[in-house]
Amino acid sequence: MLMALLVPMRNNLQLALLGMDVHEKIKISASSSMAVLAIASPLSLAAFKPQILPHVKHVLRFLAHTGSAFMVNAYPYFAYASDPKGVVLDYALFSSKQGVKDTHIGFTYGSLFGAQIDAVHFAINAVGYKQHIPVIVSETGWPSNGDRNETGAMMQNVQIYNSNLISYSTCNTFRA
Repeated sequence: MLMALLVPMRNNLQLALLGMDVHEKIKISASSSMAVLAIASPLSLAAFKPQILPHVKHVLRFLAHTGSAFMVNAYPYFAYASDPKGVVLDYALFSSKQGVKDTHIGFTYGSLFGAQIDAVHFAINAVGYKQHIPVIVSETGWPSNGDRNETGAMMQNVQIYNSNLISYSTCNTFRA
């Protein structure tokens, strides 16, 4: 299985960086999609999918040891598109007036993006890496065009998403 080779490959790259004495300047990581999570409700109980948990534990151990970040591709659009009746478009576009409350911790998320990133933090914490591994968003965005059945994939929503993402990113921190 290819996943089993990722940590040994990262170890080899880390050894090369150590040999060149650039390991403090260059960090090794890899991006994951939100699909690595088995999202629980409430979000604060998010966890990694059981079938990949052994691999994720090895990756997290490597990241904690080397001071690297867990990188995630967070696309609120996909959560919205997979459940347009259950996920409010405004919530996915950072425009929600009400948000969604995590009853477990009593916090109301104003955006799906923030909830997704916190879910990654909560899943990492659940594995035992509290406050050790930063989370970096390596990709995000909104589709500008799609098939007829792809609800919400339009330029107007791209503009709203990107504008609100910039505003959100300059004035928010994440809960976990």
